[in-house]
Amino acid sequence: MDLMINSATQASNAASYESLPSTSSLAKLQSDSVLSSVTHLDPSFLVFSKDEGEGDDDPEGLKEFMWVSPGMDISAPDNYLPSVLQDFARWVPLTMFEPLRVMDLIKQRVTSYFSSSDADRARSMLIGRLIGMILNSPVLDNKGQVVMSLLRADLNRETGVYTSIRPSLGPDAARIQAGYLLNKHLENITIQAPVYPLHIIIRLLHHATPLFRYTCPGPPDLPFYLPGILVDPEFNLRHFVSLDVVLSVTSGRPALCQYEVGNSLELCNQVLRYQVDYGFRWLHGIPDQFVLLLAWINGLYERQGINVEPQVLAQIECELSNVEISTVESTDPALKIGRTIVQECWRHATYVYFYMTLYDAHSKDPRVERALKAFMRLVNGINPGRNPDSFLVAPMIIVGQF
Repeated sequence: MDLMINSATQASNAASYESLPSTSSLAKLQSDSVLSSVTHLDPSFLVFSKDEGEGDDDPEGLKEFMWVSPGMDISAPDNYLPSVLQDFARWVPLTMFEPLRVMDLIKQRVTSYFSSSDADRARSMLIGRLIGMILNSPVLDNKGQVVMSLLRADLNRETGVYTSIRPSLGPDAARIQAGYLLNKHLENITIQAPVYPLHIIIRLLHHATPLFRYTCPGPPDLPFYLPGILVDPEFNLRHFVSLDVVLSVTSGRPALCQYEVGNSLELCNQVLRYQVDYGFRWLHGIPDQFVLLLAWINGLYERQGINVEPQVLAQIECELSNVEISTVESTDPALKIGRTIVQECWRHATYVYFYMTLYDAHSKDPRVERALKAFMRLVNGINPGRNPDSFLVAPMIIVGQF
């Protein structure tokens, strides 16, 4: 989950927030409300059903990173942490594009939350149980709805308190806490995305937008400098932008924020230089270069429609063809090929969006047909499977909506 994979800087940010005198009562409110709810649940609430967790496919052996004593008594307090780690061991390979890059870090982060505070430990337990329920059935039962309600109520309460005290905080403290809460909102979106319809996910992202604005450096009333965000070490900023851009393109709605892309050719090269150390690709499979280009296309279309200068159109088309797809690490050859193909599919989906927006091309336009044929040829060359098939949904929506 996103909260589990942020840098050590974010952990220190949270610690800085908790040390603020004006917010100490909030920490107690969190602990009392969430922990009391967990404590008074029936012990069976934390126990898997008989078939839950059986038959999971794990071609890369990722469970070895976190799996601890599968036959243990999960309702025993000493086994709460191992049970949460088991939940994540099943969740991460199914929901993250390149889980090998983050499995060990997630284990460290979950473990650190269990030792940091009662509130973080309770939240981790609830998230772990909710993950287990979703993996067992995408339709939440009453228990699942209770857990989701607890997490939502806790987040809404915390956000409300932050909103009320923000004017009294210094700039640094306000930004740190906004980023801390933005992490939780994005985590909430990641958990709910497999369960709830798209319009609810967009609404959740809309609720997180003020926190994104408070977290970003610079004046909140100006367009956000997108290349700077994409190479920012704070994952929450990049995650928000990527979700905003992709959801805007797939749903046809305006982006929640305005972005400035600058000289995109030079900045795409800058993005490439940072490819090893950062990126959004490992989570959803879209290289950040395409996030930048889609935001550029989207912004031009919203402002100018089809009246874009020919030299700008030529530059975008050139950059699309020049984006380099980096190698995907995997111990499974089929997954390695499939994940590389997903990234190439994003290239051709971006071509389709580019031609049918800024050029106002129709589906029979030779350029569109060429991109569609290339896209389908790639898709048909992948062996069926949840990974990478589930990561083709967004580009398929793009190529299929025109």
